[in-house]
Order: sequence, then structure tokens, then C-alpha cells
Amino acid sequence: MTAGDAEWRAVLDAVDDAVVLVDAAGAIEWINAAGLRMFGYALAEVVGREVGALFPAFLDACRDGGSPAPFGAPAYGRHRSGVEIPLRLSALRREDGGGARFAVVARDCDASPGAASQEGAAICARITVYAHELNQPLAAAAAYVASAQRLLRMAPAPRAGDAEAALRLAADQIDRLRQVVLGLRAYVAGSRDN
Repeated sequence: MTAGDAEWRAVLDAVDDAVVLVDAAGAIEWINAAGLRMFGYALAEVVGREVGALFPAFLDACRDGGSPAPFGAPAYGRHRSGVEIPLRLSALRREDGGGARFAVVARDCDASPGAASQEGAAICARITVYAHELNQPLAAAAAYVASAQRLLRMAPAPRAGDAEAALRLAADQIDRLRQVVLGLRAYVAGSRDN
């Protein structure tokens, strides 16, 4: 390895996505630190192995002479444990005297499964709370308005004072609903900023 190769590999080791260099025979020449973490291997265990150990469908595409992964193509990788990893792949094919060589970049779609699932669960819980918070004042306001309508239709004398009180309660519930919507808007704006 030349000094230039060492510099490039140091740069690629700092990248969060997996970077795998594959030779013309489909053997792994090198993999960066993120790739080692993603697939659960040590460098010595993976160098020289067939790339199909990491990307099961990749080798067939290489042999067909095509581009094995258009930019950002969905695919699956295989962790050392055998677990499939949903990925976005991009591959650069380079022809040299020895045949096609590839640089494969893989982004883990579940980059941090624990954090992602916890975040998703928190968002779902928050949405459920807001749905309840929106539904309750809407139902109460509808009930108060219906009550006011009944009071105004009463014969022989409408009960205007009672109807006015029911409409006041409905207005309070609608204001409460407005506050919930403002809170929801602030929550959404805050999550976009993060």
C-alpha cells in the first residue's frame, strides 16, 4: 500500500457509511471501519472473502457485467450473525487491465435500530396523545352546540340563557382545541429543527 492509499483509507475510515473495495474476481480487497461495524467482522476476517458474504445479490450483478447498484438502490446486506440488514447501495465500477473492480458504498437504512425504533415509538405515542387531545374538545363542543340547539327549539319559550351558557362552554372547548393545535405545530416545528 502506498502513502496515498493509506491517506485515502484513513479518510474512508472516517465515513459513517460502509465502503467496500472489491476486485475483479469478486473478492473483498478492503472495507472501512463503518463497514466492519455494520457487518460485524474484523478486517482480517473479511479481506479475501467473496463479496457475496456481505451483499448476497451483488456478485451475480457483477458477473452479468452490469452495474450492480444504481445510486441509492435498496438492497440487503448480511451481518456476520446471518441477520439481513436493509441498505441503500451505490457502486462505482472501474475497468482496469485485470477486469472490473468496484467500490461499494452501503448506507444502513436502520442506522441505529434501537434509537430509530425508540424515536418512532415516541412519535407514535405523541401522535396518539394529540389525537386524544383533539378529539375530546371537539366531542365536547359538538355536545354543547347540540344542547344549545335543543334549548333554542323548546316550546313554548326557548331557554336562551341556558343556550347561551352551552354555547359559552362550546367556545371554551374550541379555544382548548386551538391550544392543542398550537402545541402540535410547535412540536412539529421543533422536530424539524432537530
